[in-house]
Parts: sequence; C-alpha cells; structure tokens
Amino acid sequence: MTQDLKSLSIKLIDSNPWQVRSLADDLVDQLAASIKRDGVLQPPIVRPHPTVAGRYQLAFGHHRLAAAKKAGLTEVIAEVRKLADRDLAELAIRENSERRDLSPIEEAQAMRRYMDSFNVTPKEAAKVFGIEATTLRKKVQLLELSPKASEAIGSGALPERVGRRLIGLSRANPAAADKLATQLAASPDKSDQEREWEIQRAMEKAMTILAGQYDHGRVKGDLWMLDAVFQKLKGVELTVGQVTKAIENAVGAKKAKAAAQSILARFGQNLSIEEQVQLYGENRAAVEIISQLQAPPACTTCVYHTEIGDQHFCALKACYDLKRATFIAEQVKTGMRRAGVPLYDKAKDGPALNLSDDYNLRDRGPQLKAKGNKDLRARGRHTPNYNADPTTRSKWLDLVVIGKTRDRIAAERSSRNSTPDYAAQRKQDEERRAQVTRVQRLAAPHFAALFAGMADWKMIKLINAAVNEPFYGYQSSVNPALPDTASYFAFDDRKLKPAERVRLYQLQCAYDAIPNLVGGKAWRKGTAAVLKAVTGSAQALGVRLPDGWEKAEDTTVPSEQTLERRQFAAEQGVDESEVVDLEADDGPAE
Repeated sequence: MTQDLKSLSIKLIDSNPWQVRSLADDLVDQLAASIKRDGVLQPPIVRPHPTVAGRYQLAFGHHRLAAAKKAGLTEVIAEVRKLADRDLAELAIRENSERRDLSPIEEAQAMRRYMDSFNVTPKEAAKVFGIEATTLRKKVQLLELSPKASEAIGSGALPERVGRRLIGLSRANPAAADKLATQLAASPDKSDQEREWEIQRAMEKAMTILAGQYDHGRVKGDLWMLDAVFQKLKGVELTVGQVTKAIENAVGAKKAKAAAQSILARFGQNLSIEEQVQLYGENRAAVEIISQLQAPPACTTCVYHTEIGDQHFCALKACYDLKRATFIAEQVKTGMRRAGVPLYDKAKDGPALNLSDDYNLRDRGPQLKAKGNKDLRARGRHTPNYNADPTTRSKWLDLVVIGKTRDRIAAERSSRNSTPDYAAQRKQDEERRAQVTRVQRLAAPHFAALFAGMADWKMIKLINAAVNEPFYGYQSSVNPALPDTASYFAFDDRKLKPAERVRLYQLQCAYDAIPNLVGGKAWRKGTAAVLKAVTGSAQALGVRLPDGWEKAEDTTVPSEQTLERRQFAAEQGVDESEVVDLEADDGPAE
C-alpha cells in the first residue's frame, strides 16, 4: 500500500462506494466552521479511480470532504493511496465505527455488502466490524424486515430491539409487520412491555405457534422437541408447490414458481448457497429457505424461530409442515413395528371399529393379538391420542378391527350401552362429577388465602406450572369475570391489571391444589367424601371455611343472560364489555 499527498480539485473526488452512512448536517456545519478557521487539519484519504482516468475515489474522510466543500474550498490536500476494493470497504467501516452514528439498518447493509462483495463468512466479517459473529448475524437479519418496519428502525422511530422482534412477523406476513410497525412508531409513549404484547398478539395471528409455557419444550400436539434435529426429511419429498409457497415473500408471488423450479433443479449438484447466488444469480433468501427445507435445523437454533413472552413461533410454515409429516411418519413406522399387524386399507378391509378410542375396548387389543386374531389392523392418526394404545404403544397409531371381529365387538358394545343399568351409571357419574367440581369451585376462594402472601403473579404462575399443570376450563369455573369458554392456555391475561392477575393466579393455585389435598379415593366416592376431605384439609392448614360455605350460590356458572350476551358479542366481533344487556336497552320508560 503506497501513499502520497496531493492538492486535488474537490470536483474530481467521488464518494466511497462502500460508504453507507448519510451525512450528518450538524457535524458537517461544525467541521465547516473549523475549516474556515484553521483549515483542513487531517487530509482525507483517496485512491485513483479504478475505471475513470484523472478522477479519485474517497476512502476516508466522508464528513471532512463535505465540510471543505461547504466552507467554500475548491481544492483540498488529500492523501492518495493505492488501495484495493476491500481496503476501501474496510476504511469506510473503520470510519463509521469511530463515529457510531449509523442506524441499525445502515450497519446491516454495510455488513451484508461487505460479505457479498468479498465473499467472506460472517465470522471473517465480524472481525473487521469488531463484533461477535452471532451479533453480526442478528444485525444482518434486520434486512429481512418489511419496508415500513425497516423504515421505522432506520429512522429511529423504533429501537433496534423492537426491530429484532418484528423479523419473524416480517418473514411470515410482511403486510402485518408493516401495519404493526406503523402503529408502534405512532405511539412512542408505549412501554417495552406493551410493545411486546402487541407484537405477540400479531404473531399469534400470522405465524405458527410452536409451543407455550406448559408444553415443556415440545411442539404443541405432542410433536417433536424444540431442540430436536431433523438431519434429513425421510420419506417426505419437497414439491414445487410447497417450495413456491415458502419463497413467495422472498421473491414475490409472480416469480416464486420459476425460482423454485430453478433452484430445485440444481440441488443435486451440491452447490453452496454462495455458489447459487454468485454463479446463477438466485435470490439469497429463497436459496436459504429451500436449503433449510432440505435439512431443517432444530427449532431452537433456526433463524425462522422467534421466542417472545412464553411462546415460541415459526415464520416458515412449510418447514413446520414438513417436520410434522416426517415426525408422524416415523411415529407410525415405529408403532407398526411394535404392533406387528397389517396397516389398515379401507378399500380392501372395509369398515373398521377403533379399539384405541374406547376405554372399554382398549384392553381387547392385546387379548386379540395374543390369540392370533387376523382381523386386527393398525391405522395412523393426524392428531395424537391422549394415551398410547397398549398394543401399538403409540399415540399416533390406533388399533382397529375389521370383518367378523368388528361386527361381534360392535354388537356387544351396542348391547351394553343400551341397557338401563349402563345409562343410569353414566348419568350418576355425570351428576357426581358436577357435584364434586362445584365443591372445588366453592372452596377455591377460601383456600386462595394460603397464597395471600405472594404478591408476584409471575412467581405464583411459575410455581403452579412447576407442581401441577392447570386444569382445562379453570378460568370459567373459578373466575366469573372471565369468558366461560376460555382455557388457561387461550385466555389473554395481559388485559388484567396487576392486582387482578395476582388474584387470578392465587385462585388458580388453590383450585389446582384441592384435588391433590382431597385425594383420588374421596374424589371417586362422591360429594360427601369430598366435603369431608376438604373440611379436614382446611382445618389442618388453618383455612377458615364459613358456616354453610358448601351451600352457597355457585355464581361462577354463567346466567342465561350472560350466555346470550357472549354469543351476541362473538357474532358481532366485539368485546363482551361493549354489549349492553337487552333488558336494559329497551328505550326510555313510558
């Protein structure tokens, strides 16, 4: 690298093509005033223009040159060096790092251009930018933001941390990300927590929800673990249609099919992503998506995975669908090996009776198999059974019977279900279940006093999750202020005030604790045994139960008017609180 000082006409100096930072007017004004007073103290660095004789390219001194021009200078003493393109790019990077006034988007653009121009890895580029490789990758991902989101982050209307949260939504639904970014930028007074809630709600609508707090690291529906690696999608072939849909956001709907066909045609050549981009001009994002579909990484390490609040989201539904198909296929294959019976073929086998779905018939499978029954078949499921079948030992593979065995067992079941004793027993069981659940609801507010000293709703929720998964339907049965159809997993507790949340989760813990205190034996015996056990537990724990507590009115059961109001709100698409009771809205009295 050689250097020389020359007096050059400012008109002959072109800007640095790798300089992404825009000029800061206030800084240019300050430097111009200094130059008028003291002259240019530090010469800018230039190189001879590589393609235009007699001209130069600026390497270092972006603001200084602009200030000299503003100060009225027509010439400037410059340091002329023989520099390669990479030297020019790295000098621009150094200049920007010293000022540190680049926007996050400008930083990401500089990093991406440097890697593309000089074919360097993120790890190599990170050393030049003076940051960790993981930090660089995260910054470059900001370039995937939707247009409005990118504009908001670039202008400073939204901070970079919000931009990171919007990446997943931008990948899945750019229009939704644009809308949300505009709304958030227009509300600068919102707290980070409020912004996160709004982003999470938008993601719940636009993205695939992988898992929540109570899924324990497993994808919803009893699917794969979030950290499971799918080395290869066995038995599942990628179709042009699937790939086209997956890359639409990356290349546009009109170009997606042609791009999918072009990239898929070369995958047998084992070309790298860089080779696909550099040699064949393919869209980088599209190539990355298709490469991922060929061999998906673990969800927890995937760039399309986003964790916000206590939920995990996926921005690449095609990858989720392929993983799901692969997982179920493997589960069915394993179940078939264990079951040792043929796969059910409807056209060949005719009607079938499912033994796995009927608790009264589940044990018949092992018995029939032990006798060598030829009417046993295995049938895959689209969703897992609550419990694994005892024969297939799989939640994804049911045991069914066909032919004469099916007819015989169906007749036995029909005869059993039609007897007066069976109907009476079913009714008695339902009544007992309703009575003991009512006792549980009535006792919960009194037992909630045990948790009165806990004022942190997050801690209460965490403790409850650690010891006992919440019962479905809890919200409606304990808190009458909540929709009777809401479950613990679906209800949006962010709408509650902190004190209301504390009360909610105190009741949650109490409601869940009561069955464990009572014990399964008393629970099965009925109301009298449950009342006796609840009273005994209350005395042992110092919980005061007022006289006649068990006879109190069960206000948690919604009234007919409440149900009508909720139905009307659902039909109109409005909040229940906005609906005025019909009886109260009949107009003024005569």
